[in-house]
Amino acid sequence: MTALQTVTIDRLAFGGDGVARLEDGKIVFVPDALPGDHVQIDLTEEHASFARAQAVQLITPAEGRIPARCADAEACGGCSFQHAEQEHEWRWKTQAALDAIARIGHLTLPDDLRLHGPGEPDAWRRRVRFQLNERGHLGYFAKNSHRLVRPRRCLVAHPAILSARERLEPTLKGLGPGSLHLEVSADGAVVGCLEVAPKRLAAAAAKLRPLIQQARKDNHPLVGLRITEQLQAADPKFTDIGQTDLHIQVLGQTYTLPGGLFTQANPAVNDALVAYTIDELALTPQDSLLELYCGWGNFSHAILKATPSFFQGMELSIPAIHAAESILYPRKRRGETIPDDAPVRFNVRNLTRGLPTKHATPQRYSHVLLDPPRAGARPVLDDLLTIAPQRVVYVSCDAATLARDLKHLLRDGAYQLVRLGLFDMFPRTAHVEVVATLERTPPGA
Repeated sequence: MTALQTVTIDRLAFGGDGVARLEDGKIVFVPDALPGDHVQIDLTEEHASFARAQAVQLITPAEGRIPARCADAEACGGCSFQHAEQEHEWRWKTQAALDAIARIGHLTLPDDLRLHGPGEPDAWRRRVRFQLNERGHLGYFAKNSHRLVRPRRCLVAHPAILSARERLEPTLKGLGPGSLHLEVSADGAVVGCLEVAPKRLAAAAAKLRPLIQQARKDNHPLVGLRITEQLQAADPKFTDIGQTDLHIQVLGQTYTLPGGLFTQANPAVNDALVAYTIDELALTPQDSLLELYCGWGNFSHAILKATPSFFQGMELSIPAIHAAESILYPRKRRGETIPDDAPVRFNVRNLTRGLPTKHATPQRYSHVLLDPPRAGARPVLDDLLTIAPQRVVYVSCDAATLARDLKHLLRDGAYQLVRLGLFDMFPRTAHVEVVATLERTPPGA
């Protein structure tokens, strides 16, 4: 087949690549191409059912294409749509997510679709993860690569984060490879979490302690840093320098958390997501709720205002569960224990092994909320079908794994997919946060 061809991009694939048809009808995926672009492409991979290509010349631009606003957009893997008008971006990527759910899940989309976007395009990221290389440079990975790109100015990051990055970077040589999370607290302070190899933990603390102390004297936003092992451990070792607690606001309530926990990067859209999820659960005081992958309680503490009669949260991260319990039971910080018969409990559970037997019993919970990581919730799905709650609300950051899991939950007709909510949690990227609401099928229906 001819390597150079001219095609018109029809749509976006899930993940952000443009999709077109080659001369022989085969689907081709073209990075950075937008629906409506007429482009000359150069084939880079060819398989039995699809091909991949690079655009070599833009012949006619799509409606909605604009000059990239970011000087590093072509190389950086952080954003996908700096070259698109935002209304078009939102329409294209929501359609890509919905197409993926229908195709992978082999299901008919519900009529009730709730679209919450587009989000604010600039400075929305109040939490950023920078990659750290051995030379002490901070940046993002390039597209489809582990090569580091050091943006001169990141348009989506909060300015205080960029200021903290500039302050820290000169001191990081010799501590990588690793990563650095920087997060803006509700009071405007910046708290960091540096992940390094265990053997570099002590050296990192010695190098960075004077820097944090000087930053505080200078009234710089950077007030503290947690240095932790670069391990996928439930309870890693760490050293704290300065003030490492964060103040997080959700629906007007302020929560104090230790540094290093996962929080949503976009507070405004997170508020909309939490409020929507509470509405979808539609809890009454007589209901019981099981929340899986609950983290520190991003949803939990707002949900508890609805006063379900019984609440059980489960999460793998020990620090996250300790934070959730400390918010709900302040006396636990002083070492007091929570009664076994408390109506609200948070427990550390490795959900890759499924649910504990006593929780996977029919009708134990009237409602289930789950917000799994990108890999999805496959290990607990059979347990959910055993519990048979009246309503399941599934929050997902990956439409493909959501589709796979929905296919499993809907396969025998036990549940109906009644609604999908889509949120622009990550403007300028191809990602869409999706909330699926399932209701148990009435007997005889």
